[in-house]
Amino acid sequence: MVSTTVVCSIYIHARDETREAKTLQWYNGITQSAGEPFKLWLINDASDKDLSPLLSTLKPRGYCKEIRFFDSKVREGKAKKLNQLLRIVDTKYVAVVDNDVMLPKTWLVGCIRICDLHKMVLCGVLVEEHLPTGDIMTHHDH
Repeated sequence: MVSTTVVCSIYIHARDETREAKTLQWYNGITQSAGEPFKLWLINDASDKDLSPLLSTLKPRGYCKEIRFFDSKVREGKAKKLNQLLRIVDTKYVAVVDNDVMLPKTWLVGCIRICDLHKMVLCGVLVEEHLPTGDIMTHHDH
């Protein structure tokens, strides 16, 4: 059973010739390096470019067990598009990633480990190899 959904908002400008290729490179990378099975949910933020050619090349493989694409004709920005997906995610874990990052080996394993920490419910991508061991900030009661 897949317990994680990876969500990503995509916008590709009509004249951006490299973004589609980078997105495919990104997809191939995350499917090979995640270390855990996942569902991939992509949402279009009203791209100027037709995404059909790109979507036809994205097939479940490696750690990616399912792909769902949500289309939108209204440009609202990354945060609103991601929130639309977050409202309907049906898995225990969620990872939010951009479609232009190359991630280290077992990156999703690290994200799940963070989510299992007390009070953590959502994790973006863990790019650091190790979490800091000291206090990140000091709290003072007043």
